[in-house]
Amino acid sequence: MKIIKLIERNIKPACITILSISIALLIGTMDGADAGVVEEMPMGIYIGWGIITMVGLHAAYQWNEMENEAAYWRAKAEQIHQHHEAVLTKLYSTKPERKRAYDREKE
Repeated sequence: MKIIKLIERNIKPACITILSISIALLIGTMDGADAGVVEEMPMGIYIGWGIITMVGLHAAYQWNEMENEAAYWRAKAEQIHQHHEAVLTKLYSTKPERKRAYDREKE
């Protein structure tokens, strides 16, 4: 169970790290191929590699945005819940006013 919690806690940073390394390797490989240090690969591989990596980084960014949005709405729901609880406590903790009978003779 601890392993699963460890993975859940660290999956996003691990994915971002892997994708960042991938984009660094892509740029390094293309630069090395231009310099003649490594063998040049077909352009389709570079394009595919770049697209997949950028889609992954975009997904990680969206994932982070969704987590921030969810945290905001959880906090907002908790705030509303506390407000409703305070209002209900105030309503039911005060003693109700005694109802006075209508007296025609006084008026």
